[in-house]
Amino acid sequence: MLIGVDQNCNTTIHCCEEIANVPYHLQKYTTDIYVTDYKGEKVLVRNRLHDWGKHSKDFNKFDDLFLDHKIMKIGKIGNSTIRLLKAKDMLEFAVDRLIKEPSFLFI
Repeated sequence: MLIGVDQNCNTTIHCCEEIANVPYHLQKYTTDIYVTDYKGEKVLVRNRLHDWGKHSKDFNKFDDLFLDHKIMKIGKIGNSTIRLLKAKDMLEFAVDRLIKEPSFLFI
């Protein structure tokens, strides 16, 4: 559920980009960080971060598609616009679209 915001705040779409393995999403190199686990032990975690420097994207390109495919409903609670999404359907649809057209979200 997105409350008072649009698809540009839907961070699940980043998950879709990662699953679709779009070439622009993550940096090529890993970043090493240490986290402290629940036992107080430091654990090395290697991760690839988002590559923010490549392309401007517009997640709102999915908005009408989600509506058209009955993946999302829009309503109101008070003054806030609510976008209620079927998460599994949204994920499957967005991943499929990004696999077929990796540059779909580019502005």
